[in-house]
Amino acid sequence: MRNTVDSSSVATAVQAGTITGGVHLHPGPTPLPTPVPRQLAPVPAVFTDREEALRSLDAVLDRAPADETAPVLVITGPDGVGKRALATKLGHQIADRYPDGQLVARLRAHSPGGPATAAEVARSLLRSLGLGEHAPLPWAEQELLGLWRSETARRRVLVVLEEAADAGQVLPLIPAAPGCLVVVTSRDPLPVLLAHGAVHHRLEPLAAEHGLRLLSRIVGEDRTGRDPQGAAALVGFHGGMPLAIGLAAADLVLQPDLPLRACLPAPSPSGTTRSDNPVRDAVDTALAHLPPREAGFLQRLALVPAPDLDLASSAAATGTTRDQARLLLTELAARGLLDTAHRAAVRGDLYTLRPAVRNAAIGVGAPARLAADEACTGYLRSRCLSESDGCVFAGQA
Repeated sequence: MRNTVDSSSVATAVQAGTITGGVHLHPGPTPLPTPVPRQLAPVPAVFTDREEALRSLDAVLDRAPADETAPVLVITGPDGVGKRALATKLGHQIADRYPDGQLVARLRAHSPGGPATAAEVARSLLRSLGLGEHAPLPWAEQELLGLWRSETARRRVLVVLEEAADAGQVLPLIPAAPGCLVVVTSRDPLPVLLAHGAVHHRLEPLAAEHGLRLLSRIVGEDRTGRDPQGAAALVGFHGGMPLAIGLAAADLVLQPDLPLRACLPAPSPSGTTRSDNPVRDAVDTALAHLPPREAGFLQRLALVPAPDLDLASSAAATGTTRDQARLLLTELAARGLLDTAHRAAVRGDLYTLRPAVRNAAIGVGAPARLAADEACTGYLRSRCLSESDGCVFAGQA
């Protein structure tokens, strides 16, 4: 016996040998609409100056052709100069021009796990747009990138790509639609992107007056007003680098009785008043002021070759309880030694270490290598157990 349905108006067909009683069809629940992604981090409350840079970048957008591919802005500069903060500030100022979402992805140029691939980033961005919830995303890189271009062709989105290692990471992710915008941050210029119409903006350190304003916003005007020479010396030594000033200021906030000059190294025989490497020196000073418990915790985190860490993996890598790890993570973030990347659906808050902090915290020698082995084992154990109960570690079989 053969049954056929040849009417195009039939939406649902049921085939059965015998039916007794009525047939009741209940449609599944209507899926909730995917929220428009708004992934830009908050602008730091102490964000200072950069009006000229913001005007320059906004003027570039006004001159961008309206009938070509998405314009690309590349913000370059040394680590700690404020590239991410500027990209975030710009993104918030122009967010209303991109009503279909503002997406952020880290390309991990200097991550111990290696830079992110275009396929990794495309998969993450597509998930942020709501794809992959009801049907799996393709695995082949070209199919993923083709789907990304198809989806962005009908949307107006802002895409911020942080920490680019080279142009090869960025090019496959540029939407073909002129209604989109790509903002890239990179330590080094990406000249290959110039052939694709990208505009580079090199970000310079803060001028002295703006560096003083940043310091005053963090520690309070009363404190800098009581020692204006100490405040000027601190800003001058750190060369106007926002990260370096912020690290020194965090120490001062957490230790209200500490003189401003305590965040400066001892005078050198040459009488140098400015650091050759402000971020490194600020990190070294901040680490020197850490209590032993926090310093050991940070070192073990730095030894884990992972692009980010959550609460569970931080506790496992450092041999602490989750409650202890939560307190220590909060303390280190308050001091500016950890960055909060974003909040993941399953893992919770994710933390990252800047290269300068990681390198300074690791140390050298056999104790560090032993700690690295223990930290990596703890980290892998936590990630393995979070994904499967069937992992067996060497020595446990």
